[in-house]
Amino acid sequence: MKVRLFGGMAVILAACGGQPPQGAQSAADLTFHQKPQVTIVSPAQGAFIAQTASGLVDVIGTTVGRSLTVNGAAVAVDAQGGFHAQVPATAGINLITAHVSGLLGGEAVRAFAYGNLAAPDAALPSGVMVRSNAAAFDDHSGDLDDYSAIAKALLAQVDLMALVEQLPPYTYNFPGGSVDVSLTDVQFATDATVLDLSPKAVGAHMTGSLSSVAVSLQLVLHYGGDFTTNAVVSVDTVGFDGDLDAQYSAASAAIVGSMAAPNIALGTLKVTTDINFPGVDDFLTFLANQFKDLIAQTVSQQIASNSANHLALTLNQIGLPSSFDLTPYGLPATLLATDAFDGAWFDDQGVTISAATNFAWPAGTSSSAPGSIVFGSGQASSFPDSTMSVSVSMDALNQATFAVWGQNGLTRVVYPAKSWGIFKLDDVVATPALPPVVTPTSDGKLQVQLGDVIVTSAVHALFFDGPMQAAISATAEVAPDIDPQNGALRFTLVGAPKISIDVQNLLGVVPDALLAPLSQVLQAIAPSIVEKMIKPIEVPLPHLPLGNLIIGSTASLGLSAPVAVAVDPAAQRVMLSGDLAQY
Repeated sequence: MKVRLFGGMAVILAACGGQPPQGAQSAADLTFHQKPQVTIVSPAQGAFIAQTASGLVDVIGTTVGRSLTVNGAAVAVDAQGGFHAQVPATAGINLITAHVSGLLGGEAVRAFAYGNLAAPDAALPSGVMVRSNAAAFDDHSGDLDDYSAIAKALLAQVDLMALVEQLPPYTYNFPGGSVDVSLTDVQFATDATVLDLSPKAVGAHMTGSLSSVAVSLQLVLHYGGDFTTNAVVSVDTVGFDGDLDAQYSAASAAIVGSMAAPNIALGTLKVTTDINFPGVDDFLTFLANQFKDLIAQTVSQQIASNSANHLALTLNQIGLPSSFDLTPYGLPATLLATDAFDGAWFDDQGVTISAATNFAWPAGTSSSAPGSIVFGSGQASSFPDSTMSVSVSMDALNQATFAVWGQNGLTRVVYPAKSWGIFKLDDVVATPALPPVVTPTSDGKLQVQLGDVIVTSAVHALFFDGPMQAAISATAEVAPDIDPQNGALRFTLVGAPKISIDVQNLLGVVPDALLAPLSQVLQAIAPSIVEKMIKPIEVPLPHLPLGNLIIGSTASLGLSAPVAVAVDPAAQRVMLSGDLAQY
């Protein structure tokens, strides 16, 4: 093949990377057919290797030269040009660099995934943990962004008539007559309801009051005849307080609530009727105040039942969305999420909820993608003193990135096709042969490893026409934070990633060391390719959908930006903490 190289190629690819041409360079007519100077046969591209007892992985390949190193260590080459070596591996993405010295020289780079694998449908213990402190119970702001506000809204939806309609008709006898009393309706000022929840080791402590309670009665007065009338019993306040008991039930994988009858304090009752009879209203007011202990007892029982259930119902709503569409973020992928509580602990400062989680891809959207690498993430041992904290295990994060990769969601056009007159370049497409792997660093930071991102295109010009292919592997530090639009976890590239490039094909030729100009250009544009791989990946976090609690609401309550981020390398977890807000 006759190829006019390399100055023209460097100019073209520099332009592809958004770089200005570097000035005229003389091209040379080169005619050659060269096979690769060094080839790695095993591990194959896109290989997943289960963790070995020795922690070593076999490397097998062929080379034209004799002076060969693999990951910097000299390796013997047999008479047929074959070689075999072993390299140590750590959980995550690993790189093999085979370099041969000589006139032409040559280098091959291969990435592989290594570690213990969980099945795609595995539920990961404590995949997410949520901590709610006192401000999450009640931040006293009046906004619908804490458990007290939710409980207050739930109380406003309660049909109080249903709470007291169990009261049987009451008959009061007096000399010469009697009065039959039946309740027909109960109303209260929903906009004046007071309710406060505070954390307690048993679950929560509740105090509150109802104002302007109006109890409608039907009265039948038997005194020298039968007189039927309607009456309204007005109660200025109904105060209540008590402890809500909430605990995790392993049998139902949910939080169950109970409550002893709370203390009820009824204010003064006053009765007004339409009976035009002197002293009747005063007399019936007296009767109503005799009757109020029975009212208080019934209301107390109903508040105990409903309040405990409301708290448990609210906490049980905290969880992952069942599906999360990544299309708006540039990825043609959908994450399916399931979770089930695997623990809950209450104390005087708040409540911690733990859930086993699974992130998966929709049926029919994946080929034979394996499960995800698991690092053995443990539980979070402590939480910040903030309104809410969400702790996500590395295992859960990697299950999510594997699920996106498994449905080919990370194959992307990183540069569109371009034309510079006589030079044309097809779309530059990046396809990762391995899924991104999220790992912590020893100094408490977070990084994403990319292995063998295959970058392909084709060059068309007067003197040459053919494909281009290279493999890019990278380790990039990322900063996690919250997407303010949806409350999901996202990653932002920090600084320059560490990049390895293996040019595998240019116009049908593999000239290895002669491709230095192309390698330099790819080094220049590789950080942008890495960023385009990482930026659109988002992972949903637990939230509380209000629509399941409050009629007509379409909002969800979740962790809001800005957040503080902490990485725990020992427990293999990422902690995000901050305030609550609606989405």
